[in-house]
Amino acid sequence: MNNRILRILDLLLQSPNLSIPALMAQTNYTRRQIDYSIKQFNEKLAVERLEPIVYHRKYRFQIPCATRDFISEEISAHCKSLYPFENKELRHLALMTYLFCGEVYISMDHLTSLLKVSKNTVLGDLRMLEDRLEVEGIKIRYTRENGFHFSGSESAIRSTMLRLIPFVRKEQERNEFLEMVLGKPDKVSTLEKQLTALSHYLVIKLDDDGLRYIDYKLADVALMILLVSTRYEKLGKTIESIQETPFILNQRIAEMIAHYHGQAFTRFSPLEKNYCAILLQSTLLESLQVKENDETLALLQAFSDSIVRQFSFITQFPLSETLPLSNNIFLHLQCAYYRLVHQIPIVNPLLDEINNRYPELSAIITILLHPLEKLVKCKIPPDEIGYIVIHLAALIPADDITQITRRRALIVCPNGIGSSGLLESQLQSLFPEIIFERKSTSRCIEGIAGNYDLIFSSIILKETLTTPVFIVPIVLSPSVRISLTQDVYRIVFGLRPNQVLIDQVISAVEMQAEIRDLSALEHALSQIFASETHYEIRKEGAPMLEDLLTERNVQVREAVPDWQEAIRTAATPLLDQGFITEQYIDAMIESVVTYGPYIVIMKNIAIPHAKSEHGVNQLAMSFLRLVKPVYVLDDPEKAVQILFVLATTDSESHLKALAQLSRVLLDDTANEQLFTVNHAAELIEIVSPFGEGKEAK
Repeated sequence: MNNRILRILDLLLQSPNLSIPALMAQTNYTRRQIDYSIKQFNEKLAVERLEPIVYHRKYRFQIPCATRDFISEEISAHCKSLYPFENKELRHLALMTYLFCGEVYISMDHLTSLLKVSKNTVLGDLRMLEDRLEVEGIKIRYTRENGFHFSGSESAIRSTMLRLIPFVRKEQERNEFLEMVLGKPDKVSTLEKQLTALSHYLVIKLDDDGLRYIDYKLADVALMILLVSTRYEKLGKTIESIQETPFILNQRIAEMIAHYHGQAFTRFSPLEKNYCAILLQSTLLESLQVKENDETLALLQAFSDSIVRQFSFITQFPLSETLPLSNNIFLHLQCAYYRLVHQIPIVNPLLDEINNRYPELSAIITILLHPLEKLVKCKIPPDEIGYIVIHLAALIPADDITQITRRRALIVCPNGIGSSGLLESQLQSLFPEIIFERKSTSRCIEGIAGNYDLIFSSIILKETLTTPVFIVPIVLSPSVRISLTQDVYRIVFGLRPNQVLIDQVISAVEMQAEIRDLSALEHALSQIFASETHYEIRKEGAPMLEDLLTERNVQVREAVPDWQEAIRTAATPLLDQGFITEQYIDAMIESVVTYGPYIVIMKNIAIPHAKSEHGVNQLAMSFLRLVKPVYVLDDPEKAVQILFVLATTDSESHLKALAQLSRVLLDDTANEQLFTVNHAAELIEIVSPFGEGKEAK
C-alpha cells in the first residue's frame, strides 16, 4: 500500500466521524484522490473477505470491527513508511536539511510529501522550527518566486544545521535519514558514497599525521562538509565571512580540505575551503596554536587554574591533584573557545544525565564559568558547561575499598578527555584493584587488546577480541554499577561478590520463615550488599538560602573604606554568632591576596570564602549590600557592591544553597533586584522562587 492510503486510513481510525472536506483539509489531498484511495483499499478488503469502508454524508465513514482490526495491523506493519519522522527532533532536522540543500524551489507539496503529514501539521512544525531559529536571527520565508527558504545569516543557518546533525549519529540511521529527506535514489547513493569517501579520507590523513580527534564529531563534520558543498553547488549559498580569531589554522588540516575539494568540488571558493578546514580542526583533541604575542592562551590557562581553585574552595572538595585537572580543563577551554568564536555548536549527549546526577554541581559551575563569557563575547551553552562538569565531577573523592590482586584494564572512550576521565574515576571507585589506561579512539584495538586483562568501552567495538569487553555508559547508574561489579568479578576474577554473605542470610531466613521466591530474595539482597561508591551530593534536609540568610545575617551599608573591610563587615554577623572565628576572616582576605580577585564571580558580586579548617564552626552564610562599591585588590574592573560570605563545614551540606544562589545570580531580574535589597524579607522574597528544582527564568 502507498503512503496516501495509509495516511487516510490512519486518520479514519482516529476520527471516523471526519467528513470528506475535513479529510481533504487535513491531508491536502483532492476529493478524487481520497475516493480513489478508498476504492483501492476496498478492493484489497474484498480479497481478504472483509467488509468495505462505506461513506455516508450523514453518518460519515462506516468501518466494521473486523475491517478496523485489519487496518490497525496494516498501519502497524507500515508504520515507518507512514510516519518516518516520528519525533519532533527528527522532523525539525528533516525540514532543516531539506530547506538547507533539498531543492532549488520548495513548495508546500514538497514538505507534506517529505514529512507525510497534513498541511496544517507542516505549518505547525515550521512555526516550531522558526521559534527555535529565532534566537539565531533566522526566519523561514515563503514567496511565490522562491518558495520556502531561509532568511538570515548564513553562518547562523549553518551553525543551527550543525546542532541538529548529531540526532542521526548512527551510520545506518544517517543513511536512512538522507534517503527519506533527499528522496531520489541516485542522489542519495551519490551523497552516501561521497560521505563514506570523505570520512575514510579524513580518518586516514589524520591518523597518518598523528592528530588525535573525536570519532563521532569527525563523522558529524564530514556530513556537514558534504551538505555545505551540496548547498553551495545547488543554491550558490556561501558564508559571508569568517571571524578573525587568535588561533592559527593547522596547515595539514587546510591541505586535506584543499586536496579533497580540489577533486570532489572544483568550484568551491577559498573562503568555503577555509570554513570546512575550521570545522575539521574543531574535532581535534590537540592544543591550538595562537598568533604571536596573543594573550588568549595565557588568559584561558589562568582561568582554568582559577576555576579549579574556586571549585575546590567553594565546594570544599579536596582536590589533591589540581595540575592535571587544570591542564585538562585548559585543553577543553581552548577547544570550547574555538567552537564558540566560530559558531560551531556541540551537542553533549550526556547533558540530561549530568544535570540529573549532579544538579548542584551543574548550577555552581555555570556561575563559575560566567566570567568566561566576557572573553568569548557570548553566553556559554549548557552543552559546553556539561563537559566542564564532567571534568570536575571526575575528581570527587570515592570511598576506600580493600584491594585484591591487580589487573590491567583499557578504557576505550572516544567522547573526549572529560568523559573518559569521568568514566575512569567511576570505574576506579568500583574496582580499585584494577590499573586503568585510556584510549581516545576505537581503532587498532585488536593489536593491543592482548596487553590487558579486560576492556571497558563506551561504544560497541567492531573487532572480535578474546579479552573480555564490557560495554558501559559514561555515567554509571546504581543498577549498572551493581550488574557491572558482579560481571567483572565473576568473569575476570572468578568471584561472586557478597555471595557468601547472601547465602548466610538466606540460610538464616530459611530457618525462621518460608521463602516464596528464592531468586527474587537473592536479587534483592545483592542490591543491598552491592557497594554503592558513587558520590551523592543531594543530602536530605540540607539548608536552602532562606534557612541561612536570616534577618541577623543581612546587612546594608552606605560605604566601607576598602575591600578588606567589606569582607570583615560582611562576615561580622557570623563571627558574633560563633559560626566562624577571626581566623576564617583573615583566611578569606589572605586567599584573595594570594590567588587574586577570584571571589568576584559576576559584575559587582563577590562570594568570599576559604577552607573550612581555617575556623568554621557551623555552616553559615551572610549578605552585605554596599551602596558605594569597593574595588578588590584596587582593580577598577573588580568593583563589588554585593557580598555573600560563605562558611562551610564539609563538602556537601551547603551545595543546595550554593546551587540556589547560582540560579539567582544567573537570572537577570533577580540579579538586578539584589542591588535594591534593604531588609532580609526582601532578600528572601527574591531567592525563594529559585529553590530546589527551580530554574532561572
